Amino acid sequence: MVQTDIRLMFPGIPDRLAYIAEYCLASIYHYSYLKQTLAPTHPIYETPFFQDSDLPCQLFRRVKIGDGSSETRIRPTGVPPHVSILCEMKWLKVSLIEALSQLELTRIDTVNDIICKPLCLNDAGVK
Repeated sequence: MVQTDIRLMFPGIPDRLAYIAEYCLASIYHYSYLKQTLAPTHPIYETPFFQDSDLPCQLFRRVKIGDGSSETRIRPTGVPPHVSILCEMKWLKVSLIEALSQLELTRIDTVNDIICKPLCLNDAGVK
């Protein structure tokens, strides 16, 4: 998928430079910032990425922007090491909340079963 995006952004780039081109796709991550900060006459706006109004939307959906975790091949520069730890902690928190919610549902079902069994047996005439 990244190779397709590289071909869209850098048509005709030699294969030996494709790995470097992945880093050049950083403009996708910084798109909003660049649009707000740079002058409208900046040369970056002459690249295919900024010339085609649909291309940024296509690439936003396709390019996975990493947070420094091990899931992505390229790690963003300038991201302190603790950021990946914080991302992992967030994932653990979400997983724990989901597990506790599931545990609570199981507990409620178990209590209902315990309470209902004697009542259901009494209703059936069993003592």
